[in-house]
Amino acid sequence: MPSTLSGASEGQAPVMGIGAEVRAWVTNDDAVLIARVLREFEQSTPRISPAEREAWSRAGFRLLLINRAALKEIQAALTPTPGQWGLSELKPGQRLSSAPAAVTRQWIAQGSSWIEAARGPFREEAMIVALQDSRLTLGGGTLRLLTRCWAVPVPSDQGVRAELRVQMVPQHEPRTIAGGDDDRFAAALEKAAIARGTAPQRPSAQTFDRLLLTAALRDDEVLLIVPEQATRNWTSVIEQAESSAMQAEAVDESKPAPRPEPAGPGQVKRDSAPGVDANAGEESKPPTTATDTPRVRGIGPGQDAAVIPTLGEAMLIASGGGGGVRLMLAIVPGFPDGVAAPGNTSAAPTPAK
Repeated sequence: MPSTLSGASEGQAPVMGIGAEVRAWVTNDDAVLIARVLREFEQSTPRISPAEREAWSRAGFRLLLINRAALKEIQAALTPTPGQWGLSELKPGQRLSSAPAAVTRQWIAQGSSWIEAARGPFREEAMIVALQDSRLTLGGGTLRLLTRCWAVPVPSDQGVRAELRVQMVPQHEPRTIAGGDDDRFAAALEKAAIARGTAPQRPSAQTFDRLLLTAALRDDEVLLIVPEQATRNWTSVIEQAESSAMQAEAVDESKPAPRPEPAGPGQVKRDSAPGVDANAGEESKPPTTATDTPRVRGIGPGQDAAVIPTLGEAMLIASGGGGGVRLMLAIVPGFPDGVAAPGNTSAAPTPAK
């Protein structure tokens, strides 16, 4: 799998008017760490239809509603530190997905146009992804997340206030020309073919319309998008990790049986059975085999199912120089001062179909 993931923007556009800020950062693909940091938000209920939230969960996108004040602490807890990564191959000026990186931020102004909010790794070859109860073959290209937003007036206890509506939908963007979009020679050939009217038809992007999602966010709320296995329970992950730690601690504290004195020259240990090393400890254990290691990854039974990623995993999880990494996304609503307060509203543009 390619070793890079990126957000949709390297910089931060100025916040003007009403819209949403998309924050993206890379974290270690550590199931236990992510579970410990985010478990308290697992029961949060974003204002999303249950059917849409369930569909996204089964597609590998876990949606959490968090308070804006908690976002900074979550980012700090899930941001890699130099000690977590093997960066021996990092060259000056090179950016690896496994290297500590600042949060990338992109401003999406309210409107009806779809904007790319996140982009997964580019793949040369076709791949199979798990989408709900089926398997889907995708050609070479890139998975990305499209977003748009607008404000609506909603009633509250203190009067009418503004609330942000955010729509998102995944899309697969196929590779368009042989050699990739950066191959200048291939691009020149295609340009000449277009001029002659002999260019082959470009493959169209595949939008996953059944995963179209609409979320409602107040000014103090954030929607967190976590690439995660649909069947993984964070409480169980933590309990299993704690149980393993306790077992390891118990083994460390147990004292090995005393070793008998080695036999001297010309001496025979009377308590040695034929073929048994008398100098071996009584608590010797058989060597550990590969079957002793439990499987912790998989979306279904069988070896084949264990390696098929969901759509969310294929888009937002990749292999890095120090191990797997995930791209975390946070959708932060933005309003000018006072606009989101009760009594102030903003007209909502009509989204285009």
